[in-house]
Amino acid sequence: MARGNLYDATENSITASGSLNIPGYLHILVLDSGSPAPESQQCVWGVDGDNNVGRQGSQYYNGEGGLGFVSYTGLDNTLAYDVYVCSSNAYPGNNKAVDDDVFSVQGVRIDSGVNCNPCDDTYLVVDDWGAVLCLAVWALL
Repeated sequence: MARGNLYDATENSITASGSLNIPGYLHILVLDSGSPAPESQQCVWGVDGDNNVGRQGSQYYNGEGGLGFVSYTGLDNTLAYDVYVCSSNAYPGNNKAVDDDVFSVQGVRIDSGVNCNPCDDTYLVVDDWGAVLCLAVWALL
């Protein structure tokens, strides 16, 4: 995965994007805030750093379009989450490989616009460096 980003959030879901240049899977792992960080293989498996099962979604991409999206729905907008985005290739048999790069943002809060200004779209509020990262990504769009 060449890059990963938090893309969008609604009142109960989060969408991440990742750049894939070969056929493969984009994975999102949503953990309770403060959970042990996963290694890349654990991210693909959908578990945290202690192998506790997290909230995970995967989406296949053929690698031709470059940018893929994956979402997870069923989140509580009153809680904070740690979000990880990772990828694996789709080669058959034992040729499968997990990309060592894992994009992460800790302390993510989703919100449906309760305290927004202006309130013209759903938005994503994150703590500390995550806010700077999200604003930088948004500025590049």
